[in-house]
Parts: sequence; C-alpha cells; structure tokens
Amino acid sequence: LSKVFLLLKISMSDESDAVLNINDLIQFYEDVDELAGAHGTSNCTYPLGYVKRQAIYSCITCWEKSGSFCGICTACYLKCHNTHDALQLYTKRNFRCDCGNSTNKDVCCSFIPEKDPVNEKNLYGHNFEGKYCYCNEKSNETMEDDMFTCIFCEDWFHKGHITGSYEDGDNELICKGCAAKRPFLSFYIEKYGVMEKTDEDKKSETETADAEHGAIEYNKAENKQSNLIQESNETESVEQLKAEKVEDVKYADAEVKNVSLKNQQFADEEKCVQPAVKNEEDLYKSYDCEFLLDDEDTFEKYNENSQNNPVSSIEEMFDHYTVGMNPSQKLEIAYGIAEMKKELSQMVAESDGQTITMEDVQRLNQRLERIIENKRARYEDKKY
Repeated sequence: LSKVFLLLKISMSDESDAVLNINDLIQFYEDVDELAGAHGTSNCTYPLGYVKRQAIYSCITCWEKSGSFCGICTACYLKCHNTHDALQLYTKRNFRCDCGNSTNKDVCCSFIPEKDPVNEKNLYGHNFEGKYCYCNEKSNETMEDDMFTCIFCEDWFHKGHITGSYEDGDNELICKGCAAKRPFLSFYIEKYGVMEKTDEDKKSETETADAEHGAIEYNKAENKQSNLIQESNETESVEQLKAEKVEDVKYADAEVKNVSLKNQQFADEEKCVQPAVKNEEDLYKSYDCEFLLDDEDTFEKYNENSQNNPVSSIEEMFDHYTVGMNPSQKLEIAYGIAEMKKELSQMVAESDGQTITMEDVQRLNQRLERIIENKRARYEDKKY
C-alpha cells in the first residue's frame, strides 16, 4: 500500500503550513505524464542511449550524498527516486539516464539494474543544483519574471537579466556565452538587426559618416558590430536562425573570418578565403549545433508531440508499478487502489471544496493501513 500511496508524491515538512488540493495532485501527474512525451513513464530510457531530447530530473538527494550530479528520466523519477528531493529540468538534449550508476550508488534502478558507472557524454550545468541564469540564483517559483532557455547550453535565464525585444510566446534565445563560441551568429545580428543599438553604437555610426578616412572608420564600426554579440546579453531570434539555409551559414562564417582579416589590416578581399566545408553536417558539427538541421528538435515540436501523446491509462500505470510481483501481491495492490479511491472520494466529499491539509492525508493513510491489515488478518484466518 505504501508504494501505491507514494504515487501521490507528497513532500511537505512538518513545519510547513502548506496545504494541498486534490486537483493539484491530479494536475501534477498529468503534467509529468505530458512532459514525458513519447517516452512515457513506464520504462527507463537508458537502453535508448543518449536520447535526442527527453524530460530530465536532477536528484538533489543523490547529488548531496555522492557529490556528483544525477540526471534521471521520468520513469526513474517516479519509481526509483520517489522519496527523494528532485528538480524538474524540463528537457535536455543528448542525455542518458543516470539512475543506478556511480552518481547514486545507494539506488538500484528498478528497470535496468546493470548500467555503466558513468555516462561520459552527459553534460551538467548549475541547473542540476537548482541554479539558473547569469545571476546563478536558485529558482523561485513565486517570481513573476518569465524565463527563457538557451537553445545551445539549455540554461534558463530571467527575462529581467537579458536585453532585447521579444514577442509573446517567445521562450528560446541564444545566450552571450554560446554566441561567443559561434562567431557566425554575428552575421544574423547584422542581417536582421534584432539587437537594439546603444547610444555608443549610434555615436560610432555618426563618427563613421563624418570621418575623413571613411574606410578605416567603417572597419572599426564593423568590428564593433561583430563583437556586439559577445559583449551584450542580447539574443537572436531562434526561429529566424533555423529558417536560414546552410549556404547562408557558410557565407556567415566567411563573413566573420573576413572581418577578422580586415582587423589585422588585410583589407584586400582577395586575401579573405571562404573556409572549406565538406558538407553542411561538418559545418554545424564544428560549432556543436547539428541539431539546427533537425526540424523535429525544437521545444515547440516536443511540446506538440507530448500533447498528442495519450496520458497513461490506469491499467498501464498498474502494470508499471507491479512489475515483478506475484498474482497475490498484484491482487493486494489492486485492492489497495480500490480502497484508496473510495477513501479519497469520501475525503474530498467531506472537505466540501476546502483545501486538504497534511494532517488530512496522514489520517487517510492511517485508515488505509488499518483496512489492509484487517484484510490480511482475515485472509490468514481463512488460510489456516
């Protein structure tokens, strides 16, 4: 029965005055199931390798014990770490479930007991300890500030800590650190002009127009523009970036190198050689952004697929949580679920729309345990 009751995933301290509405419990599991998407909640994703994109949770309890970050899939979050303190990190790209490996030796994965000690290709950032943005502060659910995620490092940033203009519905950006590692992005800044110009930039443009040696001043202004992306927190529209053809990116890479040569006083265009690229995959791989070629690898597409994924049925959840049990154990669990449903319905009816407190839940748990114990006693009497 305790395993069934843990499905409620209630974690409140004795000192907390928090209250819980039964609708919140239902919504919690619907959200978890939807975020899991096509991977579902019934099996560990470890056999799938480094999954292109999946929902990941950071187990804080395991991290505090081992000193190593532990990222787990939805199924392991619900079953193997269901008594642990864990953070929802939304989705991560190219990540493999850590449950049961050296990052959490005290836990044995209920689905895949034997795993490699370490997932060497997994990338971990300060999000795994609950910190975000340039401010490196822990997330506060009461904050009204919207958050954006960088499509490269997948860190989250507070809207108030970045600059630039955004349309309703935007939730992705390219942070300044990732932009600095990919100089071809400066081409898009120049092409679309999405970055707001500062007073210093405007002054530079005025000086350029009035300068006696226009070519030299133009090179300085161009250099400043190409470096803007590294010096500010401003961002490029992800949809605009993905919409461009590979040829534009090749041209952009050449443009960046061209500017660099000019800054070294090699202004002769004949000396600006376009880099040799075998194919578009090599180009994107060199900047660690092959995912830009994949139209399926976007938050929007993942959300769309998740919403189309049917929520797990009661039968599927029952099969998931009774793996390895014998028939009598499954029967006991089924009986416990039926009794819990009955008692929950009664508790909700008695609450008359009021919130359900931790004390209410504890009393419910005690009643259910007494019911199961009485059933066991009757079963043993009949057996002998």
